[in-house]
Amino acid sequence: MSDRLAGAAAALDVQTGGGEVSAGAARLPAAMAATESWPPNVAKATRLLEFADVGADVYFLRKVI
Repeated sequence: MSDRLAGAAAALDVQTGGGEVSAGAARLPAAMAATESWPPNVAKATRLLEFADVGADVYFLRKVI
């Protein structure tokens, strides 16, 4: 997955969970978004993916029921 993300212009990580897959990528695309609907995972993924020097802005969208 890391190789695919590094070569992509944009990516969407749907139901990211704790964000481990995206965080494990050596390089993220310039346009990167992640979605998660379970509040504990939203908090965990936000903490894990709060790194600005990867060249990507990561957005979290939370499903409102």
